[in-house]
Amino acid sequence: MFYEKLVSSDISRVDGVRRSEETASNVMEAYSRVIATQASVATIKADIASKGGSNPDRKTVTEYVNALKKLYVVEDLPAWSPQLNVRTAVRTSDTRHFVDPSLACIARNYSGDDLMGDLKGFGYLFESLVVRDLRVYAQALGGKVFHYRDHNGLEADAVIHLGNGKFALVEVKLFDGNAIDEGAENLKTLAGKLDDVRMRAPSFMAVITGTKNAYRRKDGVWVVPLGCLKP
Repeated sequence: MFYEKLVSSDISRVDGVRRSEETASNVMEAYSRVIATQASVATIKADIASKGGSNPDRKTVTEYVNALKKLYVVEDLPAWSPQLNVRTAVRTSDTRHFVDPSLACIARNYSGDDLMGDLKGFGYLFESLVVRDLRVYAQALGGKVFHYRDHNGLEADAVIHLGNGKFALVEVKLFDGNAIDEGAENLKTLAGKLDDVRMRAPSFMAVITGTKNAYRRKDGVWVVPLGCLKP
């Protein structure tokens, strides 16, 4: 099975450094619990230590994470730093993501029933899935994907940025209802903040969901099911 091969041999073969299968599995499992967050290496290390067994130091955890990046297993999302008012502190930590979020499920031994019993965790996995697809489609257009968050908690789960300076703001919400309203309001607030500093307005704003119907709200924000995305 791919996962077993990954932690038993690929993790060492990628750069010729012998690594522990147990530690590789523990790092993968800990990473799956911080998916779609800006968790630090110290947080990942603490998670591993809390489970008993191997207790690698921060340098070792970083080396294992870097090996997973070389294997294209994890790919963190960098922060977007637009030219905002100098009084606005923009957080620059990357958001943790798997290239294929299904590996996070395998690392935690999660089934479909487990996901339905942990909707918050399911939401994080869904966000990572959306980010993966947005990256693929943005790359086809010569663009990149970032995330944005400032010290006031104003955020965009994804910022699609093209080489010509155009950009779009995206929030991810697994379900509909109030979550979509909240996501749309957040995007409009951020767009207004960017407008205040005379940046170019976003080409579009969208809330990407796990629902079935795509539509444009009266306020101009698109609601788009993940299955409707295309390059």
